[in-house]
Amino acid sequence: MKKASNDMKKAKALEVIRSSRIASGLSVNAASVKSKLSQSNWCRIENGLQNPTWDTLCNMAAAVGAVVTIKIEKGE
Repeated sequence: MKKASNDMKKAKALEVIRSSRIASGLSVNAASVKSKLSQSNWCRIENGLQNPTWDTLCNMAAAVGAVVTIKIEKGE
């Protein structure tokens, strides 16, 4: 169950990254260059075909002017 929750949070982060990229007028190629990812990796990640690490998500967010915030709480 925790895996599904984690995937949903990454999916939401990717939605924000994609909308931020489009709003900033950046092409996939320009954003991928800024994030130091290949264009094909950016496309696969943005389209949900590849599961990125949190580091990769942070790099993608920074490339489009967004910020990833991670909150850690004590579990039950």
